[in-house]
Amino acid sequence: MYTYNIRLNDIPEKEEFIHMMQKYHMSADIIKNRFMIDAASMLGIIYMDLRDGATLSCSSKNPEFEQAIAKFAY
Repeated sequence: MYTYNIRLNDIPEKEEFIHMMQKYHMSADIIKNRFMIDAASMLGIIYMDLRDGATLSCSSKNPEFEQAIAKFAY
């Protein structure tokens, strides 16, 4: 597993993140405290408070994806 620390501050940023995740078709989860959600789940991401940051856990590594995720990294 590959992990990234991400932060999503508002709804438009969350929507942009979801569209990016759908583009790359990879298995990924967002983990915060004791909760884990699918990283492409619109309801899960909108529901979860990600302003403090969370961990994105991905099953594969992709250099193009790493450039795209850098926008959300902290």
